[in-house]
Amino acid sequence: MSVLVVVRAKWLRLGLVFALLFASRVGYAQERPDVRVEYFGMENGYTVGGNPVTLLCVVRNRGRGVLAPNTLRLRLNTMQGLDYTQGELRPLLPEMTEGQAIAYRWVLSPLSLQINLMVGVVLEKAPA
Repeated sequence: MSVLVVVRAKWLRLGLVFALLFASRVGYAQERPDVRVEYFGMENGYTVGGNPVTLLCVVRNRGRGVLAPNTLRLRLNTMQGLDYTQGELRPLLPEMTEGQAIAYRWVLSPLSLQINLMVGVVLEKAPA
């Protein structure tokens, strides 16, 4: 009978160790920042003729952790028909707390009225 008690106690300890390890990993996963592009598009929704286009990009930390400053970079890519006029093309994101959002604006000028306008934004890891 004493052997059974020792075996059960070992299994109980082993179960508690696994529970503590699993709980600490789940807690760690919930404390990480989750930064996403929430909106990217024209600020006014439309443009007329060859007038400059103002683009707006909203980046939000949806995670539960704090994003360290200068760890992520937002990069604007003008692919076709637009020329950069105002705004930083590759800004580094500052420290972002849980739920915090940051807006970036760029002003681009159309090169021609005859071609499609293409632009994109990428959220990437900043170089060390």
